[in-house]
Amino acid sequence: AVVSTQSTGDMLRAIAKEDSPLGKKVSNTLASGELVTDGLVIEIIEANLQSDACALGFMLDGFPRNIVQAQKLDDYLDGQNEPLNNVVEFKVKDSILVERISGRMIHASSGRTYHESFAHRKYQ
Repeated sequence: AVVSTQSTGDMLRAIAKEDSPLGKKVSNTLASGELVTDGLVIEIIEANLQSDACALGFMLDGFPRNIVQAQKLDDYLDGQNEPLNNVVEFKVKDSILVERISGRMIHASSGRTYHESFAHRKYQ
């Protein structure tokens, strides 16, 4: 059995590449450095959780990030009669999180992610 990993960052980057009103909205939001609204993130998560890829289970990466998102996830799972089985919380020093976030790079045309310290690009 394979559990599907659902990464909000990956989903948003994929949607931003789409030539659709939603794709343009997400692309503009990401390009401006703004956060995508909770409502939009929740809508995307719910759509992905209904996919065949999640039929045997799923792991959420980067979601929920706040109380509103957690409550909406609970409401959605209750409505689907799906219990939340496990939660993993990572305790990480703020300085490490800042280093990880500030070193991220995304190759615009491919969407691949890199990090200046941990996962270098092959070509500069």
